[in-house]
Amino acid sequence: MNISGFQGKQELYEELLLIRKHREYISARKQEIMQIFEEYLVFGGYPAVALESVTSEKVLMLRDLKNSFLKRDIDESGIINSDAFLKLFVILAGQTGNLLNKQELANTIRVDSKTIDHYITVLQKCFHIGLVKPFSTNIRKELTKMPKVFLHDTGLRNSLLERFTSFETREDKGAILENYVFNRLTELFEADQIRYWRTTDKKEIDFVVSSDFSTGQAWEVKMDAYPKKTSGFFRFQELYPKFNTRLITYAERENTQHVLKL
Repeated sequence: MNISGFQGKQELYEELLLIRKHREYISARKQEIMQIFEEYLVFGGYPAVALESVTSEKVLMLRDLKNSFLKRDIDESGIINSDAFLKLFVILAGQTGNLLNKQELANTIRVDSKTIDHYITVLQKCFHIGLVKPFSTNIRKELTKMPKVFLHDTGLRNSLLERFTSFETREDKGAILENYVFNRLTELFEADQIRYWRTTDKKEIDFVVSSDFSTGQAWEVKMDAYPKKTSGFFRFQELYPKFNTRLITYAERENTQHVLKL
Protein backbone atom coordinates (compact mmCIF):
# COMPACT_ATOMS: atom_id res chain seq x y z
CA MET A 1 0.00 0.00 0.00
CA ASN A 2 1.68 3.20 -1.17
CA ILE A 3 1.22 6.86 -0.40
CA SER A 4 -1.03 7.45 -3.47
CA GLY A 5 -4.11 6.20 -1.65
CA PHE A 6 -3.44 8.66 1.18
CA GLN A 7 -3.52 11.75 -1.03
CA GLY A 8 -4.75 14.64 1.11
CA LYS A 9 -4.54 12.42 4.19
CA GLN A 10 -0.88 12.68 5.11
CA GLU A 11 -1.64 12.27 8.80
CA LEU A 12 -3.21 8.87 8.10
CA TYR A 13 -0.17 7.75 6.13
CA GLU A 14 2.07 8.82 9.03
CA GLU A 15 -0.22 6.84 11.32
CA LEU A 16 0.28 3.76 9.13
CA LEU A 17 4.05 4.20 9.41
CA LEU A 18 3.69 4.28 13.22
CA ILE A 19 1.62 1.09 13.13
CA ARG A 20 4.30 -0.63 11.04
CA LYS A 21 7.18 0.60 13.17
CA HIS A 22 5.85 -0.12 16.66
CA ARG A 23 4.45 -3.63 17.07
CA GLU A 24 2.51 -2.79 20.25
CA TYR A 25 1.14 0.55 19.03
CA ILE A 26 -2.67 0.79 19.09
CA SER A 27 -4.02 3.36 16.65
CA ALA A 28 -7.25 5.24 17.23
CA ARG A 29 -7.51 5.71 13.47
CA LYS A 30 -7.08 2.09 12.45
CA GLN A 31 -10.60 1.84 10.98
CA GLU A 32 -9.95 4.77 8.63
CA ILE A 33 -6.70 3.19 7.47
CA MET A 34 -8.41 -0.18 6.97
CA GLN A 35 -10.95 1.47 4.64
CA ILE A 36 -8.10 2.79 2.49
CA PHE A 37 -6.36 -0.60 2.72
CA GLU A 38 -9.42 -2.53 1.54
CA GLU A 39 -9.87 -0.15 -1.39
CA TYR A 40 -6.21 -0.65 -2.26
CA LEU A 41 -6.69 -4.44 -2.25
CA VAL A 42 -9.50 -4.13 -4.80
CA PHE A 43 -8.24 -1.29 -7.02
CA GLY A 44 -4.47 -1.53 -6.60
CA GLY A 45 -1.83 1.15 -6.37
CA TYR A 46 -1.52 2.82 -9.76
CA PRO A 47 -1.40 6.52 -8.77
CA ALA A 48 -4.08 7.77 -11.16
CA VAL A 49 -6.47 5.02 -10.05
CA ALA A 50 -5.74 5.55 -6.36
CA LEU A 51 -6.37 9.29 -6.66
CA GLU A 52 -9.74 8.83 -8.38
CA SER A 53 -12.63 9.00 -5.90
CA VAL A 54 -15.43 7.62 -8.10
CA THR A 55 -15.55 3.82 -8.19
CA SER A 56 -16.90 3.55 -11.73
CA GLU A 57 -14.07 5.77 -12.96
CA LYS A 58 -11.52 3.59 -11.19
CA VAL A 59 -12.89 0.57 -13.03
CA LEU A 60 -12.71 2.34 -16.41
CA MET A 61 -9.17 3.54 -15.75
CA LEU A 62 -8.02 0.03 -14.84
CA ARG A 63 -9.58 -1.37 -18.00
CA ASP A 64 -7.78 1.26 -20.05
CA LEU A 65 -4.50 0.50 -18.28
CA LYS A 66 -4.96 -3.22 -18.82
CA ASN A 67 -5.65 -2.78 -22.54
CA SER A 68 -2.76 -0.36 -23.06
CA PHE A 69 -0.33 -2.62 -21.15
CA LEU A 70 -1.39 -5.67 -23.13
CA LYS A 71 -1.06 -3.86 -26.47
CA ARG A 72 2.39 -2.57 -25.50
CA ASP A 73 3.58 -5.98 -24.28
CA ILE A 74 2.30 -7.76 -27.37
CA ASP A 75 3.80 -5.23 -29.77
CA GLU A 76 7.18 -4.89 -28.06
CA SER A 77 7.63 -8.63 -27.47
CA GLY A 78 6.64 -9.72 -30.95
CA ILE A 79 3.84 -11.95 -29.67
CA ILE A 80 1.85 -13.41 -32.56
CA ASN A 81 -0.94 -15.22 -30.71
CA SER A 82 -2.37 -12.35 -28.68
CA ASP A 83 -5.44 -14.35 -27.65
CA ALA A 84 -3.29 -17.06 -26.04
CA PHE A 85 -1.19 -14.43 -24.26
CA LEU A 86 -4.28 -12.74 -22.82
CA LYS A 87 -5.79 -16.07 -21.82
CA LEU A 88 -2.61 -16.99 -19.94
CA PHE A 89 -2.58 -13.65 -18.12
CA VAL A 90 -6.21 -14.08 -17.06
CA ILE A 91 -5.56 -17.63 -15.83
CA LEU A 92 -2.56 -16.49 -13.81
CA ALA A 93 -4.64 -13.69 -12.28
CA GLY A 94 -7.18 -16.28 -11.16
CA GLN A 95 -4.44 -18.52 -9.73
CA THR A 96 -2.83 -15.93 -7.46
CA GLY A 97 -0.70 -17.72 -4.88
CA ASN A 98 -1.00 -21.10 -6.62
CA LEU A 99 1.73 -23.29 -8.05
CA LEU A 100 2.69 -22.51 -11.63
CA ASN A 101 2.30 -25.70 -13.65
CA LYS A 102 3.61 -24.80 -17.09
CA GLN A 103 2.63 -28.06 -18.75
CA GLU A 104 -0.92 -27.78 -17.45
CA LEU A 105 -1.10 -24.21 -18.73
CA ALA A 106 0.21 -25.28 -22.13
CA ASN A 107 -2.47 -27.96 -22.38
CA THR A 108 -5.21 -25.54 -21.33
CA ILE A 109 -4.23 -22.78 -23.75
CA ARG A 110 -3.20 -25.25 -26.47
CA VAL A 111 0.29 -23.94 -27.07
CA ASP A 112 3.66 -25.59 -26.49
CA SER A 113 5.65 -25.24 -23.28
CA LYS A 114 8.26 -23.00 -24.94
CA THR A 115 5.51 -20.50 -25.75
CA ILE A 116 4.35 -20.56 -22.12
CA ASP A 117 7.95 -19.92 -21.01
CA HIS A 118 8.16 -16.96 -23.39
CA TYR A 119 4.87 -15.45 -22.25
CA ILE A 120 5.80 -15.80 -18.57
CA THR A 121 9.17 -14.17 -19.22
CA VAL A 122 7.41 -11.26 -20.94
CA LEU A 123 5.00 -10.83 -18.01
CA GLN A 124 7.92 -10.86 -15.56
CA LYS A 125 10.01 -8.38 -17.56
CA CYS A 126 7.01 -6.05 -17.84
CA PHE A 127 6.68 -6.28 -14.05
CA HIS A 128 3.16 -7.71 -14.13
CA ILE A 129 3.88 -10.95 -12.29
CA GLY A 130 6.36 -12.25 -9.74
CA LEU A 131 7.38 -15.86 -9.19
CA VAL A 132 8.27 -17.23 -5.76
CA LYS A 133 10.54 -20.28 -5.75
CA PRO A 134 10.41 -23.00 -3.08
CA PHE A 135 12.57 -22.89 0.03
CA SER A 136 14.56 -26.06 0.61
CA THR A 137 17.85 -27.09 2.14
CA ASN A 138 18.26 -29.34 -0.89
CA ILE A 139 19.28 -27.13 -3.84
CA ARG A 140 18.44 -29.83 -6.38
CA LYS A 141 14.87 -30.02 -5.06
CA GLU A 142 14.59 -26.25 -4.97
CA LEU A 143 15.49 -26.00 -8.63
CA THR A 144 12.97 -28.62 -9.76
CA LYS A 145 9.85 -27.64 -7.77
CA MET A 146 7.24 -25.34 -9.28
CA PRO A 147 7.15 -21.64 -8.31
CA LYS A 148 4.10 -19.77 -7.04
CA VAL A 149 2.73 -16.84 -9.03
CA PHE A 150 1.61 -13.39 -7.84
CA LEU A 151 0.61 -10.17 -9.59
CA HIS A 152 2.36 -6.91 -8.77
CA ASP A 153 -0.89 -4.94 -8.72
CA THR A 154 -4.18 -6.27 -7.39
CA GLY A 155 -6.13 -3.67 -9.36
CA LEU A 156 -4.76 -5.06 -12.62
CA ARG A 157 -5.50 -8.58 -11.34
CA ASN A 158 -9.12 -7.72 -10.62
CA SER A 159 -9.45 -5.95 -13.96
CA LEU A 160 -8.30 -9.07 -15.79
CA LEU A 161 -10.92 -11.06 -13.88
CA GLU A 162 -13.58 -8.31 -14.08
CA ARG A 163 -14.16 -8.55 -10.32
CA PHE A 164 -14.51 -5.27 -8.49
CA THR A 165 -16.84 -6.16 -5.62
CA SER A 166 -15.91 -4.90 -2.16
CA PHE A 167 -13.17 -6.77 -0.35
CA GLU A 168 -15.35 -7.99 2.51
CA THR A 169 -17.82 -9.72 0.16
CA ARG A 170 -15.26 -11.46 -2.08
CA GLU A 171 -14.74 -15.20 -2.22
CA ASP A 172 -11.08 -14.67 -3.20
CA LYS A 173 -10.10 -12.29 -0.39
CA GLY A 174 -7.64 -14.80 1.08
CA ALA A 175 -5.76 -14.93 -2.23
CA ILE A 176 -5.79 -11.14 -2.51
CA LEU A 177 -4.45 -10.78 1.04
CA GLU A 178 -1.62 -13.23 0.31
CA ASN A 179 -0.85 -11.30 -2.89
CA TYR A 180 -0.63 -8.09 -0.86
CA VAL A 181 1.79 -9.71 1.59
CA PHE A 182 3.97 -10.82 -1.32
CA ASN A 183 4.10 -7.27 -2.67
CA ARG A 184 4.81 -5.87 0.78
CA LEU A 185 7.67 -8.32 1.29
CA THR A 186 9.20 -7.23 -2.03
CA GLU A 187 9.39 -3.73 -0.51
CA LEU A 188 11.27 -5.10 2.51
CA PHE A 189 13.52 -7.72 0.89
CA GLU A 190 15.13 -8.56 -2.42
CA ALA A 191 12.69 -10.53 -4.59
CA ASP A 192 15.12 -13.44 -4.91
CA GLN A 193 15.22 -13.81 -1.13
CA ILE A 194 11.50 -14.55 -0.89
CA ARG A 195 10.55 -18.23 -0.99
CA TYR A 196 7.68 -20.50 -0.01
CA TRP A 197 7.85 -23.84 1.83
CA ARG A 198 5.76 -26.90 1.04
CA THR A 199 6.08 -30.60 1.87
CA THR A 200 4.98 -33.57 -0.23
CA ASP A 201 1.96 -33.98 2.07
CA LYS A 202 1.03 -30.32 1.37
CA LYS A 203 2.01 -28.75 4.67
CA GLU A 204 2.89 -25.20 3.73
CA ILE A 205 4.27 -21.85 4.85
CA ASP A 206 3.41 -19.02 2.48
CA PHE A 207 6.66 -17.01 2.64
CA VAL A 208 10.19 -17.65 3.88
CA VAL A 209 13.14 -15.25 3.82
CA SER A 210 16.59 -16.59 4.61
CA SER A 211 20.18 -16.07 3.53
CA ASP A 212 21.77 -19.22 4.94
CA PHE A 213 18.96 -21.83 5.29
CA SER A 214 19.41 -22.04 9.09
CA THR A 215 17.98 -18.72 10.28
CA GLY A 216 15.48 -16.25 8.92
CA GLN A 217 11.84 -15.25 8.95
CA ALA A 218 8.69 -17.06 7.85
CA TRP A 219 5.07 -15.99 7.50
CA GLU A 220 1.81 -17.81 7.04
CA VAL A 221 -1.04 -15.60 5.80
CA LYS A 222 -4.62 -16.10 7.00
CA MET A 223 -7.77 -14.05 6.92
CA ASP A 224 -8.45 -15.30 10.44
CA ALA A 225 -6.17 -17.58 12.47
CA TYR A 226 -8.85 -18.38 15.06
CA PRO A 227 -8.88 -20.80 16.81
CA LYS A 228 -5.45 -22.31 16.11
CA LYS A 229 -2.38 -22.37 13.92
CA THR A 230 -2.09 -24.88 11.09
CA SER A 231 -0.14 -28.13 11.03
CA GLY A 232 2.19 -26.61 8.43
CA PHE A 233 3.07 -23.81 10.83
CA PHE A 234 4.04 -26.24 13.59
CA ARG A 235 5.90 -28.56 11.21
CA PHE A 236 8.02 -25.71 9.86
CA GLN A 237 8.83 -24.57 13.42
CA GLU A 238 9.88 -28.12 14.27
CA LEU A 239 12.20 -28.40 11.26
CA TYR A 240 13.54 -24.82 11.41
CA PRO A 241 13.50 -23.76 15.08
CA LYS A 242 15.85 -20.81 14.50
CA PHE A 243 13.36 -19.08 12.20
CA ASN A 244 11.06 -16.37 13.49
CA THR A 245 7.75 -17.82 12.30
CA ARG A 246 4.60 -15.68 12.45
CA LEU A 247 0.98 -15.70 11.40
CA ILE A 248 -0.10 -12.62 9.45
CA THR A 249 -3.85 -12.09 9.71
CA TYR A 250 -6.52 -9.72 8.48
CA ALA A 251 -8.50 -10.20 11.71
CA GLU A 252 -6.64 -9.13 14.83
CA ARG A 253 -6.02 -12.11 17.09
CA GLU A 254 -3.76 -12.79 20.01
CA ASN A 255 -0.31 -14.12 19.07
CA THR A 256 -0.65 -13.03 15.43
CA GLN A 257 0.76 -10.12 13.43
CA HIS A 258 -1.94 -7.92 11.94
CA VAL A 259 -1.40 -7.28 8.24
CA LEU A 260 -1.03 -3.52 8.75
CA LYS A 261 1.95 -4.15 11.02
CA LEU A 262 3.98 -5.85 8.30
